[in-house]
Amino acid sequence: TEREKSRIPKPEISEDDANAINSTLLTLSRYDSISISIYEDGYILHLTGVVNWIDYTFKYLLLDFKQIHFKNILFVQITFTNESS
Repeated sequence: TEREKSRIPKPEISEDDANAINSTLLTLSRYDSISISIYEDGYILHLTGVVNWIDYTFKYLLLDFKQIHFKNILFVQITFTNESS
């Protein structure tokens, strides 16, 4: 199908970008609002939402209850920090 033809391989990210992503993930708190780009099933998705949970042991976060594994993150930016958390 046309949808399958538009799938792409996972983009490589630079070491600098990987370090920036890791640094941002370490500063995230529950209820922060973020803008994120992820690779999922051959597509790049651009999402915004609220962080419901961060699991550093199993390396994933929940964004509006959608599970996102750290390894699939291509870009992340905090758009609003919940100071009370």
